[in-house]
Amino acid sequence: MGKRRKVNTLQDFFSAPDERPEDAVYFERISGYHPEIREFLRKFYTAAASNGVAAEGGIQNPDNSQLSFYAETMGNDFRMEGDFVRDQMGKWLPRLTTEQKDTLASAICETLEELHRAGKNEGSLKNVFVKFMCWLYYRFEPLFHSRSAAQVPKILYEGELSHHALLLLNILSSCGTDIVLLETDGDEAYRKLDPDNRFSEHFEIQDPQEFPAGFSLSVIRKEIQEQQERERLLGPAPCFRACTNTWMAGNVLQEIRKQPQLRGDDPTEYYNVFCRIRGVEDKVSYESELYRLQLDLKTASRKTVIVSNSIQAPTVEEFARIKRGNYQNAGQVVQGLVNNIQIDGQPELEQILRRAFTEAVLDEGEQPDQILGRLATEAACCLCWLKRYQKTLFSDWRMPDVGCFLYLGGCRNLSEALFCRFLAKHRSML
Repeated sequence: MGKRRKVNTLQDFFSAPDERPEDAVYFERISGYHPEIREFLRKFYTAAASNGVAAEGGIQNPDNSQLSFYAETMGNDFRMEGDFVRDQMGKWLPRLTTEQKDTLASAICETLEELHRAGKNEGSLKNVFVKFMCWLYYRFEPLFHSRSAAQVPKILYEGELSHHALLLLNILSSCGTDIVLLETDGDEAYRKLDPDNRFSEHFEIQDPQEFPAGFSLSVIRKEIQEQQERERLLGPAPCFRACTNTWMAGNVLQEIRKQPQLRGDDPTEYYNVFCRIRGVEDKVSYESELYRLQLDLKTASRKTVIVSNSIQAPTVEEFARIKRGNYQNAGQVVQGLVNNIQIDGQPELEQILRRAFTEAVLDEGEQPDQILGRLATEAACCLCWLKRYQKTLFSDWRMPDVGCFLYLGGCRNLSEALFCRFLAKHRSML
């Protein structure tokens, strides 16, 4: 039997059974919002979906078809006895282990006996028992088939909570299940059912906020699905990842001069710069400073592209070399265009560039005012410019080489901005 305890932090929910106090389970209510709560709900929803139940919209009373099926299968007998309840469990939920049947039957009998002491008659107790059985069969049976020594099953519950539903959640908690109640309308309705906090704990949030308008588990589910789709599009992570700007300690132009192998000692990271410089420190010397920078990069044999005022728009011939199609969303834009990135003999670089392109286009697609046709055009421009400059920037590339893309004058349109963000996600400097 599980023993309900209060969490110290919400991360306690994700601790393994052997990392908790003996038989500890957690049953917490969340009635306030904070960005960290959103992140927790995403993680808990994922855990509940794979190892338990995510009850969006709560649970409704069994309908007539469910009640009829139960009566046809189990008959109309009812006795508030442990052996009877255990036998019914075995027939109704045959995949339960003997231990699970014993634990569940004991918890149900204890709940029914408490209702009996409160004055409920046998007919009322039978109705509650049948309701429990239907809920177990149609909503919560997955809990009993996802148990392991490494994780505790979970329920994430959102929606109106009846007295009987709360009693069943308490039963499942006592059977070894973690439970989170999401209360977007506040805790008042719950406190009417359980004023003494007998069944659950209220999780206190520092500086709680109101939930965003329309917030629900369906919103969380959609965010998870979008993130999973994003990860699918991104594919496996490259062997090397960008460390952008955080390694720098001084003047940007001096840091750009620093040889890549002297920027950091992690062999899995390439250390690049992405910065915008507005204005000059000295109007008299800034042109000569830029000229000296160009000479120093050339002397160091750094692969460098310098563009002034604007990036020349792709030509008709450059566009014609990009294989394009019709798209319904940003993900399809990525899928339709990313294979245009091909770097012969350099599979690692190709993977890095494809992932950088995917990230940049998906990020751009999430902008609230984005138009799909415009996004596809911006992405195609990005690929045209990559093909234009890739020989200069990436020929004979090897780690930890970092090319230089210096744009004098600043971005003139959204396509140029996307291209710069794309370059900044891999090993070019801006």
